[in-house]
Amino acid sequence: MNPLFEHVVQEELRALLAHWLREARADSAEWPVSTDVLALMTSWGIFGAAVDWSRRNGGRTAEEMAEKVVEAIMDSGGLTEE
Repeated sequence: MNPLFEHVVQEELRALLAHWLREARADSAEWPVSTDVLALMTSWGIFGAAVDWSRRNGGRTAEEMAEKVVEAIMDSGGLTEE
């Protein structure tokens, strides 16, 4: 992949996640990390998983991989309803 393209895609993803987090969680001041840090970490996790999948697929469809990534993020971030 072109490094400039990678940077632009990752940055757009980070900005989108930061916006969603700010909109969705009014109590973000009580989080142990800022919404910006959480968005940065999450965007790199999503982007890294997508790049890795595109390079070696691992027998999963894009839909299956996306489902696994969302599942992992929701579980690890405490974002699922209990």
